[in-house]
Amino acid sequence: MVRQRHSPFSFVVSPLPDRLALAGVVAAGFGWSLSVGWACWTDVADSGFGPVKALTLVTAGGMATVLSLWFAVAAVMWAMGRACGFRPGFRDVLMTLSASGPVLVLVAPAVASLMAGGETAPSPLSLFLFAVGGAVFCLQVARGLGRYAHAPAAKAWGCIALTGVFCASFLSLYQ
Repeated sequence: MVRQRHSPFSFVVSPLPDRLALAGVVAAGFGWSLSVGWACWTDVADSGFGPVKALTLVTAGGMATVLSLWFAVAAVMWAMGRACGFRPGFRDVLMTLSASGPVLVLVAPAVASLMAGGETAPSPLSLFLFAVGGAVFCLQVARGLGRYAHAPAAKAWGCIALTGVFCASFLSLYQ
């Protein structure tokens, strides 16, 4: 029997275990909602609603946004997996993205502050969190595609790259 060696950081780049996988998208949704509420607090406070009701509305909108993005990115990743030569199930891709979602709780404040910054330059901390969180998320997705969709590493990374290119080109239409 061959024993696998684990690095001290293997827990960081491993997605959530199966029994907790769906909690990832919920964690990412709450992280995004709270980050947007914090980054845009002056607008939230000036909305005319009380703080609790305003944050509840921001959270509901943030959760709806994250759930929509979860399904949309999963659909693109499912198609790109097929283009890369493996046949992931749509549920497998959804589970992969959700199991990798908790690291996005670190990325959400960085993205929210970048979006709320307007004309100001992003802070070095925001850029650092975005870069590190994005890299860890991609590592987790690659491992998740191997675990859930049984994708070889090269095909999983190809799928991630194609999904990233597609999503970036789609987002560039809104600039």
